[in-house]
Amino acid sequence: MPEADAVRVTAEFDAPPERVWEVLMDPHRLDDWVSAHRKLGELPELPLDQGDRFRQRLGVGPVGFWVEWEVVEAEEPRLARWRGSGPGGSSADVTYELTAIDGDRTRFDYTNDFTPPGGVLGR
Repeated sequence: MPEADAVRVTAEFDAPPERVWEVLMDPHRLDDWVSAHRKLGELPELPLDQGDRFRQRLGVGPVGFWVEWEVVEAEEPRLARWRGSGPGGSSADVTYELTAIDGDRTRFDYTNDFTPPGGVLGR
């Protein structure tokens, strides 16, 4: 099995976890915060919940590709885990963790453990 790469980011927002959750779990808002996002395929009824799936078109430079996403865990407004499958054996395990801080502020911890297309050659 190919070794995964990882992206880990922490950010703080001047909004309560419930509001941050609404943005993060709305695929229509992906263009607001995912630089590689290009478009969406057909979506299930919103709000998304555990077991829901959708397709997202991502782009890296001139290259575009589809990723199939599934919500594997959803504990509103605290935790979401996603599993993505893309072309060439690529995959991603993504976690969103939201923590209330200082009243109406939120800490967002984002983790993306991914395997690029083509494994070692794709790196």
